[in-house]
Amino acid sequence: MPDGQLHVHPDLLKVVEAVVERVVGSLDVVNLKKCQERLEAVEIRARNAEQISMVYQALASAQGDKIQSLEATVEELRQANTRHQVEIASLRAQVDGAT
Repeated sequence: MPDGQLHVHPDLLKVVEAVVERVVGSLDVVNLKKCQERLEAVEIRARNAEQISMVYQALASAQGDKIQSLEATVEELRQANTRHQVEIASLRAQVDGAT
């Protein structure tokens, strides 16, 4: 017997083969197929959910950008309003001073 090989008694080998055949024979191929189909369906749903999540993230990012843009516009309008109020006050003072 070469080094590293294990000698197995032929009777023990027959018992192991019989057990393996029984286990393999008891596997329900139909149920395994159904499990595989369910797993594939779950994988598809997971991919779809990931894609939907990515779309929502993109929408949220776009909304965030839009909100920031609107906030900047509001600030610009407030500053313009302040400048106009100062100009109105100045014009009123000139009108009051002229009369």
